[in-house]
Amino acid sequence: MFKRLVVFSAVFALVALIFCLGNAQVPTNPKVVAEPLIVEPGKQGGILRLVGDRPNSLNPYVDDDFNKIMHAVLLEVNPLNYSVEPGLAESFEWAPDGRALTLTLRNIKFSDGTPFTVEDVLFTINDVLLNMEIQSDMLSGLRRKLFMGGSQMVLKNAEKLDARRVRLNLNMPFGSLLRFPLPQLPILPRHKLADKVKKLNPNAAPDAFVKAWGLGAKPEDFAGSGPFKIKTLHTNKIVFERNPFYWKVDKNKVQLPYVNTFEFSFVQDPK
Repeated sequence: MFKRLVVFSAVFALVALIFCLGNAQVPTNPKVVAEPLIVEPGKQGGILRLVGDRPNSLNPYVDDDFNKIMHAVLLEVNPLNYSVEPGLAESFEWAPDGRALTLTLRNIKFSDGTPFTVEDVLFTINDVLLNMEIQSDMLSGLRRKLFMGGSQMVLKNAEKLDARRVRLNLNMPFGSLLRFPLPQLPILPRHKLADKVKKLNPNAAPDAFVKAWGLGAKPEDFAGSGPFKIKTLHTNKIVFERNPFYWKVDKNKVQLPYVNTFEFSFVQDPK
């Protein structure tokens, strides 16, 4: 799984040097990415094809294989210099006592055109991450690191301040929150998944969230803030197409990703 993510990251960095696509629906406050390591003339369009193991799920809190393709995080760690950079949150500020972190969100949209709001952050943190009724190996790993060897979880809750600002309240000062777990927490679209969480919908089955976004789902069931969205789901492959609302641009304000289509085919290990 880790190797696959490394391959994905490397391939997308390389593709950014090869393909070029004109502007689409660029948000008013996009993130301008840094200069590539190698500058080459662009070429419009393109298809990227990869093969790999069949994923267990497309739910980022069950299987993380496609997290970086379909989803985004509040803060990012630059892989070149390890600095913390804005992501879905365009800025952040610590409280003087270090027990709260305020994030100002970008005014952007999910891949289905629905606005990204504070409610999506509250849903991801309060109703999924901190909801112990939802259990998965991914969530267990995230929660264990939030205890940091103590008996009390570092992260207390997420609180809405206004339409674009959310405050993360902590039980104790924890500067490492910027590096973990925020860069590992894909923000989910509340409008697509809230009905799967039992505490929000009493009629939902206890494991409805964990089973959501399986390989039997329909493309219209998904939404994300990452560079690609699902176009088609097949028994042997997934076809992704570029997210027309993606919020990253290059220095010339050309919207990313450059490549149009990404196809991931499943292979089965020979026995």
